[in-house]
Amino acid sequence: MLYTISYIPFAIDQIVLVLGLILMQKIEMPEVLKKEEYLTLPPYERDLYVRQIIRKTLSMNQHGVSIGMLTNNLPFDFRTIEKHLSILIHTNELYSVRIGPTILYLPNSRAVRPAIEETLRTDGREYGFYLLQNRLGEFVFIQEKGKTESGREKFGGEPITEEAKGGVLIPIESYNDFVKHMNKFNEKYKAMKSGES
Repeated sequence: MLYTISYIPFAIDQIVLVLGLILMQKIEMPEVLKKEEYLTLPPYERDLYVRQIIRKTLSMNQHGVSIGMLTNNLPFDFRTIEKHLSILIHTNELYSVRIGPTILYLPNSRAVRPAIEETLRTDGREYGFYLLQNRLGEFVFIQEKGKTESGREKFGGEPITEEAKGGVLIPIESYNDFVKHMNKFNEKYKAMKSGES
């Protein structure tokens, strides 16, 4: 999801100043394998590792990071980072905001109320339901999770055991309409199934 801040006449100077400060700041980084070690991982584990490091980096830098900041601080090339940012946007684990020519990537993972967090396990699948808040508002976040064992302790001392497979963000003000629509869909499905019997 890409949001664009295009024209705010009273605040354009402030936006440029804040963007400059964000881009000049030194970003916090998790412990990262050396490039030589990272390249010895099998391709599938390498992909898991890159996404894990990008997730950790974004969670450590809540004000956002640009792809240039990631490229300058991580042992991965531009195309690799771009590919994995795209995957993380697709699964709604992060979002991006365009400010002029710069795109900032921000984590989409700050729970508003940790008490409002549910997990549904069904037919070998696991779904997480969360109430999230980011700069764009409050959302209900539904995410399908998958279990993956990397089998390696090289991933910062912790093997990857969970990988998002997909997700949807529903603005909180639209959530009741979403639930009504899902209930209507469910009733149509039940009617169709009972008609087949």
